[in-house]
Amino acid sequence: MRVRRVLWMDSESKQGRLGLIEWNDAIGIKSLSRRKLPAKMLFGVLDATVSNWKVRAEILHLKRKHGWRVATRVGMSGCTTFILRSEKDSLFLDYPVVARLHVTQSGYVDNFELWLGDLAVLASKLRDHFSQLEFQRDGDIWVARDKDGIWSFRVIEPIEQEFEPAGNPSGLVDGIPEEFWESLE
Repeated sequence: MRVRRVLWMDSESKQGRLGLIEWNDAIGIKSLSRRKLPAKMLFGVLDATVSNWKVRAEILHLKRKHGWRVATRVGMSGCTTFILRSEKDSLFLDYPVVARLHVTQSGYVDNFELWLGDLAVLASKLRDHFSQLEFQRDGDIWVARDKDGIWSFRVIEPIEQEFEPAGNPSGLVDGIPEEFWESLE
């Protein structure tokens, strides 16, 4: 399992901090503070953080056991959801939803955890609806420009830290008298 942080910013001072986790053949992105990731930055962030993600995703997708289809649903607010269904049993018309990728009305990608094989088809549909920025690396910063301004991000490898378990004494007092606990009940 590999965890990274992505700090992104645009020329209007909008910014966000994401956690990106890669394990086995899956990827998860979660907004940790401020804004979620703009949809047009998704491919650039994945290119910078997940080695050969497009090729790996396509290979896994090609090994899929069931037929598939992606529906695109655009909400009244302008949000877009890409919904992947699998043809589990055509005789019984059993087509369960196996994955989805949601983009808000403001153009930000919601948090997700996806198998790379599913990400292949969902990302392809996302690219059809949201043009992707072409990022260039400049030291440890990735930068792109478009009609809306300058977009940039930086990838950080966080350091795992040890924490005291919940319920462990703080050390402020040597012990709490029994009568105090009884008065709380």
